[in-house]
Amino acid sequence: MADINETNSETPQSAGVPPTAVPPHTPGIPETEEMLAPPDETAPSLPTEEPVEVVLPGEAVVSPGEEVSQGEEVTPGEEVNLGEEVNLGEEIHLDAHLGERMAVTETPEKDERPAGAPKVSPEQLEANLARKEELCVRAEALSESEEWKATAGAIKALQAEWKTIGPVPKERSTELWERFRKAGNHFFERRQAHFQDRQRELEENLQKKEALCVQAEEICTSTEWKTTGEAIKALQAQWKEIGPVPRDQAEPIWQRFRKANDQFFESRQVHYEQVEKESKENIRKKEDLCRRAEELCTSTSFKETGEALKALQAEWKAVGPVPKQKSEALWKRFRGSMDQFFARRTEWYEEREKDREQRKNEFKERLQETRTYKLEQLERLRESIGRDEENLTRWRSRLEGLRPGPHADETRAELDGKIAEVDARVATKRGRIGELEKDISEIEAKL
Repeated sequence: MADINETNSETPQSAGVPPTAVPPHTPGIPETEEMLAPPDETAPSLPTEEPVEVVLPGEAVVSPGEEVSQGEEVTPGEEVNLGEEVNLGEEIHLDAHLGERMAVTETPEKDERPAGAPKVSPEQLEANLARKEELCVRAEALSESEEWKATAGAIKALQAEWKTIGPVPKERSTELWERFRKAGNHFFERRQAHFQDRQRELEENLQKKEALCVQAEEICTSTEWKTTGEAIKALQAQWKEIGPVPRDQAEPIWQRFRKANDQFFESRQVHYEQVEKESKENIRKKEDLCRRAEELCTSTSFKETGEALKALQAEWKAVGPVPKQKSEALWKRFRGSMDQFFARRTEWYEEREKDREQRKNEFKERLQETRTYKLEQLERLRESIGRDEENLTRWRSRLEGLRPGPHADETRAELDGKIAEVDARVATKRGRIGELEKDISEIEAKL
């Protein structure tokens, strides 16, 4: 029986591997469609795609296989599991020449034993028959196995054992050989079909990953940083779920996908760095304005200091945005100095005008300035409320249109939180508007 060189792991034949060789038919042995493959005829195995890093700046690390919630990004150092290694193997069938050797029966009519060799006794023939029938039973028991590598080795061991057994009664030889070969061929035909299915899976996986590459390439130039980052994170999650691809395509398809990922996240990182740089500068400018306002707010040179504080207000408006966690605190600090000064000035003028009629016009002028300042405050608050209401309308619209999905609950909770926060802020601003309107009414009553 021909020897079969088994690879370390099972590998189905892939495209380009020579078809199984078929030995010439020998008279006296029933012909089969499949024969034993030539030794050493195996297909190369496919590699396991190596985990690589996807650089997504500024987010928490997400481990391979961990579910990623909406809004998170896959961070530098995350390993993307590209699938288990799949090894494909050679098709193996029983050798027709072995069948011919197995079919030989030692009989007085046709004795092919070497000259001088002892004849095989009927008892020995029966013993050989029993052993080969046992091998047939064992081969048939293995023929439906799906332990491809282990069973292939076991059947090869049965083949080797078959070779060591002598002849059997001639009337049983062909029948017994066909039975043994049928069981072996049935297993190897099933194994080959399994590996062909596996090869199709590899090709399907490649098509799926190519589709993900196309999607990543379409959005990698987007400047919608948060939305696109979440979309790419979703593509990465899909990539993890797809199995391996053919060996020669594993590295190219991964590099293509990674290139699109890197292009987006590198661009986003540059943008974030620029935003952070600008934010730091804006914080520095507003902190400086706060210090200057605090120095002026205790002045008793009301006219000159009032003009100086108005100039600071104009500078404040010209400064760009700062991070939300800093914005509110800085504004309260700046506005506190303004309110302190103008309240003192109003009080000073009010007291002064009570006793000095000749300063009435000046007093009215100061009141008018205070009224103007409060009207400006009122206008800014109304504009701010308008922007808040636009945000509330947009967020509520998103909630109404939110579809079920893996991140729907998280998105709903996030939007509900924003709406609650802004609703509270709008209520505070409306309260402040009421106070300003009351102050303005009182000032107008005094004019």
